[in-house]
Amino acid sequence: MVQVWKSIDMKFCSRCGHRLSQKLIEGRTRRVCESCGHVFYRQLKVGAGVIVERDGDILLMRRGAGVLAFPGTWCLPAGYCEHDEAPKQTAAREAKEETGLEVAIGDIFGIFFFDDDTRGNGIQIVYRATVIGGELSSDGTEVEALAYFCPEDLPQALAGGGHDQTIRAWKRSCLRE
Repeated sequence: MVQVWKSIDMKFCSRCGHRLSQKLIEGRTRRVCESCGHVFYRQLKVGAGVIVERDGDILLMRRGAGVLAFPGTWCLPAGYCEHDEAPKQTAAREAKEETGLEVAIGDIFGIFFFDDDTRGNGIQIVYRATVIGGELSSDGTEVEALAYFCPEDLPQALAGGGHDQTIRAWKRSCLRE
């Protein structure tokens, strides 16, 4: 398991601002406000992404060298959900931002738990998607490259955060068909 940032460990209450202490609650050590009793529950991050296929190949993007998590690795078009955004909206938005493609979101391909991201543990919800517009393009910073790969020729350097699990599951599903 990857060590998460210390900033995730709350030190002060989000309700009243007083210092949090640690107590055993529900069989786990949790942060509790010394003043108002509020219990801080750490929660999973939620991400959403897409599998875009063309002629049996999957679209992957290589993350830029300067990005915070998993630089230089290959991943799906995906990102974290905003607090007021449904996962399907996130998946479509991220596809457009990272690939230039407009997509129609289809069925869920899978949901993958990850604990290897320094920004925190989470789940990645991955949908199948169909291209309905736009032009394939990368910004050259966050996304260094975009390419389609066949199941037998996937890159070795896959990003964590559920991307590696999803891409391997996609490969297994292709080999069964």
